[in-house]
Amino acid sequence: MHNFFWGATSLALHAPPSLQTSALGDVHITHASGGRFDVKGYHDKVFVLHQASGITLNARFTYTSFLLPPGDMRQLAGVHLVHGSHMTQAYVTLLASTMGRLVHVSLGSGHPFAALVQIESRRRNAKKRQLINEAWLRSNDQPLKMGNIEIEMQPTSPVALVVSNGDWKYTVKPGIYLTPTSTSTPQTRYRVDITVQALVNPLKLPVAPHGLVGQGFDGYATNGMRDSYIPEGNGEFTTAAQGEGAIEGTVDDYVVASPDPFATAFLYERFYSTVAQQRDVSKLTARRWVGQNLSTLFAIANDQPV
Repeated sequence: MHNFFWGATSLALHAPPSLQTSALGDVHITHASGGRFDVKGYHDKVFVLHQASGITLNARFTYTSFLLPPGDMRQLAGVHLVHGSHMTQAYVTLLASTMGRLVHVSLGSGHPFAALVQIESRRRNAKKRQLINEAWLRSNDQPLKMGNIEIEMQPTSPVALVVSNGDWKYTVKPGIYLTPTSTSTPQTRYRVDITVQALVNPLKLPVAPHGLVGQGFDGYATNGMRDSYIPEGNGEFTTAAQGEGAIEGTVDDYVVASPDPFATAFLYERFYSTVAQQRDVSKLTARRWVGQNLSTLFAIANDQPV
């Protein structure tokens, strides 16, 4: 039995183009251009989700076995227990334009309602981090502003970490999932859900973004592999999709090789670039150009001529 299907088999499965992309749940990705796919990742590995000039968003994937909550549509197919993955920690690195320093922000399952902000003087190829200052940011704190960077913990339901640099905005929210126990009461655990929003027209930037979600701002709606959630005989399902067909290269190309989860180096690195092309879509399946729709959406959102 196949535990995945190609989302590209039907154009109706494309999401409408928007100015943001998301990575949610276990782990379902929707690109700004409209493509959809799933990524299981690898246990305890950090992946680059989005990277552009002076900004990057990484996330740690954790393999989990979790119960579907009441009302989840996947239960209609008979699935009760999923062996899959969640993102459990987000790591943001930014280059402060006025200070020439790196700013790191992290939020995850260990402290789901407070973000750790660190400032360091390390630059590219430095061998050792030189931490200058660090502080915890909570929902009752004032936003932090450092040149082009703004960091805020918004008091939503329950909180939302919002980080921006003028070109891009990241929103990281804690979510929960339930794992089975030896009793009738499941254990609550925390994950993170992530959205990335373009604050400028992404098709006009000299450095095109990349990463598992970042590459989807190129104007091509490309669906890829998605898990089917057709249960095995015992009502369990094991995820397997790794974004095949919707991402440039393979999921292995987005693993952060460095032991530092804030590291910016990967195959399609953009962090220190001044010019970078969009992804090569020639090998992607059933791509559909919707770039004009993206530009129109950006113009309308910013009260500009269409």
